[in-house]
Amino acid sequence: MTGENPQGDDTGGAGTDTDVVDSDGTGAETERIDADGGLSSRAAVLVVDDDGTWARTAARLLERQRDRLSVTTATALPEAETAFERLDPDCVVCDYRLDDATGFEFLSTVRRVDPDRPFVLVTGEGDEGVASEAIRRGATDYVRKGRHSDDPELLAERVTSAIRAYRTRRALTRERRSKEAMLDIVTTTASRETLCQAFCDLLVDEHGYTGAWIGIEEGVDGLDPWAAVDCGGYLDCVGSALRAGDGENPALTARNRNEVCVVDRIGPDDPDAMAPSEGDSAGRTDDPDWRSAALAAGFRSVAAVPLGQEGGRVGVLTVFAAEPGAFDDRECRLLSDYAETIAYALRTASWKRSLVSSVPVSVEFRISGEEVPLVAFGRQLPDGTSVSVASTAVKSDRSLLYLLRVSDASGSAIPDATTVPGAESVRVDDDASPVRVELVADGPTPERLLANRGAKVTGTAVENDAVIVSVSYPREGDIQALSRALRDEFAEVEVGRIRADESGAEPVVDKGLAADLTDKQRQALETAYHQGYFEQPREHNATEIGDALGISRVTFTQHLRTAERKVFARLFDPD
Repeated sequence: MTGENPQGDDTGGAGTDTDVVDSDGTGAETERIDADGGLSSRAAVLVVDDDGTWARTAARLLERQRDRLSVTTATALPEAETAFERLDPDCVVCDYRLDDATGFEFLSTVRRVDPDRPFVLVTGEGDEGVASEAIRRGATDYVRKGRHSDDPELLAERVTSAIRAYRTRRALTRERRSKEAMLDIVTTTASRETLCQAFCDLLVDEHGYTGAWIGIEEGVDGLDPWAAVDCGGYLDCVGSALRAGDGENPALTARNRNEVCVVDRIGPDDPDAMAPSEGDSAGRTDDPDWRSAALAAGFRSVAAVPLGQEGGRVGVLTVFAAEPGAFDDRECRLLSDYAETIAYALRTASWKRSLVSSVPVSVEFRISGEEVPLVAFGRQLPDGTSVSVASTAVKSDRSLLYLLRVSDASGSAIPDATTVPGAESVRVDDDASPVRVELVADGPTPERLLANRGAKVTGTAVENDAVIVSVSYPREGDIQALSRALRDEFAEVEVGRIRADESGAEPVVDKGLAADLTDKQRQALETAYHQGYFEQPREHNATEIGDALGISRVTFTQHLRTAERKVFARLFDPD
């Protein structure tokens, strides 16, 4: 395409190493400037002039001045119209005087196709009136013929400036349309599966991506593809590995690292990325090499973006392009906006579904910030230390007891209560491995706040400078109200996974051994177990455990014996 000569002669085509001549035929050679002119990708330019020498000279100058310009020439109006339809160039440079027409006629043709396409008219000396008329008719800019040889940078700058402005306007228009389309999807789509499919359709139809799919972290160890456009063959090949969470697939990399993953080139020049030949079994079986499957599907670059942040992540959006290097910073920002909106929409859909669900809903909340006692405690431990929460127990109206297990740290590394905001006391048992810690929090805690609003706390975990509190909530409850209550108390709160029992069965009463226990009896039994009360010798006696729970030894033993009797009755006399 570069330097095409419609007349077929070989006298110095554009892009060759021959001397550059100006329109007067002089041999003024122009120094090449290695610059992209601010263009982020290659741009096609169509130069039209009935003077073939001038057209080739202009093409050579443009390509020498700007590395990312690829120039085609035409010498007559019919040839120019054919080339424009075939190339769909980013910019047209056209002389006003053509043998069989004027540049205004070609300008009209271009404007019928695209009212905003860059069109630079070239005029002769003394044609200022023509230049003014060109601008009135919709030309983007004009230059006077001959000036490009005196100032080689002039024409290149006019062309690249027009292309940059054109691309910026198109990108802004596309982003505006995308936001309008995203808003429409979010407000009109209730089903999560339908919502994912709508976003995949939008990305392919409106943005020109070759394929898109969304994988959700629900019910699998990796990613379960919920929706896809033009990715069927690819997902057939790698689907099992995706669901199992195995391999180096970009989607799994984005999920595991919780960051955008871009592969700029999946081309045949990559020794690890050879496409299977026609009929190859790799195109039909579960091929662990995702590159082979991608190449077979016609993909040459890929971007994968997490849906939501860590703790609140619900899946990954993956988008493919047919050409290498399609995902620059701007495209990645756009996809990140999509991912954020999709994650929000999925959580909203889950909230809506929970309000009409016939079963309780399980919700995870991720809370961080120094005002959370467990977060403050964990941040003072040495690097590489892990903290697990064995149990929690209510000690008084304001305090909560955490029974912790601290791995890869000695007892001397455990911070005392005076350095942990919100902690009333910290007791350490470093004879055990891992180290056991009793932390009593006397201020606000996520668990107490959630329990006071009707949620049943089913677990607390400490990870990555945050606590993850899992709760079970009645179907008629308002999950958004829980979230608002947490945000009123704690600065950094994210809603994570929201799940309901999809079996359609009604909730049943717990038929386990502890079904008959009251909360205090269950608490006494659970704390006794985790504190080594049943070990020989006992790790903690009744007085110590009662003190940890904020009750007397007599009250503790009463609760414990009643709990034991009920459990044994369930075990030995179930009827």
